[in-house]
Amino acid sequence: MIMEGKVTECGKQLTERGEPIEAARWGITPRQLQKLEARFRTRDDPNLCVGSGGAPPRLGFVAKCIEPNYNRGRGVALTYNDPNPKPITLMISHCWSEPVSTFFRDVLITTIDTPDAGMFICFLSLYQGTERELNAQVNQNSTNMEDGCFWQVLESVKRQAGRMIVVSNKNEMVSGRGLYSRLWCTWEVWCAVQQDVAMHVHPLTGTETHLFGSRGKRGFAAQEGRCGREHDARQIKAGVRSWKRIDNAILQASEFTTITGEVSAAGLRLSNAAVAKLMLAIAEEELQPRILNLDQNELQEAETVADFLKVNASVDELYLNTCHINNLGIQALGDALSANTTLQTLDLRNNSIADIGAQALADALSANTTLRMLYLIDNSIPDIGAQALADALRANTTLRTLYLCRNSIADIGAQALAGALSANTTVEQLGLGENSITDIGAQALAGALHANTTLRYLGLEGNSITDIGAEALKNRGNRNCSVPI
Repeated sequence: MIMEGKVTECGKQLTERGEPIEAARWGITPRQLQKLEARFRTRDDPNLCVGSGGAPPRLGFVAKCIEPNYNRGRGVALTYNDPNPKPITLMISHCWSEPVSTFFRDVLITTIDTPDAGMFICFLSLYQGTERELNAQVNQNSTNMEDGCFWQVLESVKRQAGRMIVVSNKNEMVSGRGLYSRLWCTWEVWCAVQQDVAMHVHPLTGTETHLFGSRGKRGFAAQEGRCGREHDARQIKAGVRSWKRIDNAILQASEFTTITGEVSAAGLRLSNAAVAKLMLAIAEEELQPRILNLDQNELQEAETVADFLKVNASVDELYLNTCHINNLGIQALGDALSANTTLQTLDLRNNSIADIGAQALADALSANTTLRMLYLIDNSIPDIGAQALADALRANTTLRTLYLCRNSIADIGAQALAGALSANTTVEQLGLGENSITDIGAQALAGALHANTTLRYLGLEGNSITDIGAEALKNRGNRNCSVPI
């Protein structure tokens, strides 16, 4: 049976030809989201929220733009994709209190690299019809919440090896409530956890306050949540079997919330283009992050991060572990380091630095006066790269920690570093574990420790050092330096 529009009693939307389409195929793509954004010029009204409300009350984007223009029984997503509906790969978990222009921007930051992937965004995927039609779509003709559309959508995400992206917003943070004061958002996390769907919290809205409000995790209780529609609240509460299990699931899923002053996009696999959008958003929001974590993204040339470092004056910790940064990228970062005056920690583990990249970083260290910790573990740096870094250590007076573990450094590199240690009076930790250093390099380093009294840790585990090298290190002059072999 078909209701007032084109939604069936069992909650399916119908194509123009009358084909019933289940919730798992109500996807809208990032490319289509950009078209929608351009059509309604959402950036012209930065205070227009997705839903109605505010002070004074005003119509939201759904009432103002969606309901009048998409009123033929199909949501925006199916309207765009009829007659080839889009299977859902990405679930966007959010609430309706956010400004729509900010929401579109934040979604596109994390999805623009997959422009044709199907996304479930509730106000665009569900047909915004009568309450009866909305209920039918949400419930899918069942009184069991786990038969509803959100469960079905996340089943599709699981099949497509996709993920759920949690997008909170400033309004929920400022109000002191947090995203998980919204019952539908807690229900979505519960469904994702039960189906083992990968979850990522948006890098701009991942703090504990964004998600849990001013009370934080300790004061969190999902049962105290609310909905915009009282009917929804009654339905969710009636369908929940164990609030404690939901609380535990949400707390577990949100274990790695960021701290205030941190922007983390770790593990999102963003491209340079997406990171450029993220950097622009940081500027637009006038954020002053102290920590920027971009681990496990696809940065290659890294020009976006390098440009950001040249002008940024707040970030003092930058994490770029496993970002596939190549020599051009390292050279760009080296140029940025020469100009930057705030960065203190730089983590470049597991990239593709080698000798050219090491030389670029060495040149930067000769000019930089603020960097204190540099991690270059797992980068195929050979002796010639170690020699360049050693030369830099003779001039640099601020670096305290340098880790070069798991590279390709042999005795020539170790001897160069030993020579630098004889002159350097600031480095306190030097990690050289799992390289190709033999007794010759060990003896050179031991000799340096007769002159150097600053070093507190020299890591040499996993090298090719025999009793001869071990004996030389045992008789080192600097007894305050720990030397695990």
